[in-house]
Amino acid sequence: MAQAVGGAESARPVAGDPGISSLVAAEMPEYRVLRDYAEPGATRRMHKHPDATWHVFTLITGKLSLTVEGEAPVEVAPGQVVTLKGGVNHTFKNIGAVTATIVEVFGKSKSPVQTADNAALNRQIEAFMDDYLRLWNAHDAAAITARVYRLDGNHPWRSKEGLQAEFDRLKAQGYDKSDIASVIGCATSDDAGQVELRFTRLKTDGTFMPPKDRVSLYQVKRFAEGWRVTGMKALGAGERMQCSQ
Repeated sequence: MAQAVGGAESARPVAGDPGISSLVAAEMPEYRVLRDYAEPGATRRMHKHPDATWHVFTLITGKLSLTVEGEAPVEVAPGQVVTLKGGVNHTFKNIGAVTATIVEVFGKSKSPVQTADNAALNRQIEAFMDDYLRLWNAHDAAAITARVYRLDGNHPWRSKEGLQAEFDRLKAQGYDKSDIASVIGCATSDDAGQVELRFTRLKTDGTFMPPKDRVSLYQVKRFAEGWRVTGMKALGAGERMQCSQ
């Protein structure tokens, strides 16, 4: 990675965000330090850090466009420090010609339910959902019902046939795939959590199926074979996942 600094070779790719990688530089009871890398043109999709009480974003190398949800994008130059509200939704894109190096520092809640593994659990849940969404966009009802869903017996998508019927219904309306805006995981315990998914349903002709901006809330639980979706519902306009960690 051209001009990246600070151990880029040790950073792990961020699932679902090609060209973005990250590593935990420090994990303390009071704060966390992340070092992120963004290759030219790469975008870190809209996300948040639910346990952050404050957030300092510093660009070391490269040039970024940083957007906080509900605000206009701002360009960030090397050496510039941006202070964000804790837990705010944000996204950034490398608009420069070299790999960007970012250092993010987060204050952590002193709530007794907060654990050092909280961020790692959130990433696990988000990675699981990334795999699910790849299967969804492939319309793979068999794999989803076998490897993702653990729904109650009355849910129509519990079976391969029921989920395939839903895919057939959507495709009859011109559905192609879902364009994902953000996937935000929130672990509520070591073995359970929820996910806020923001997306747009795209049609084969490139247009979208109204409404354009959709939000779904998923309930997830960890079983012996791994994470599974146990429930889901649509959220209304303006609604958000409530995440208390």
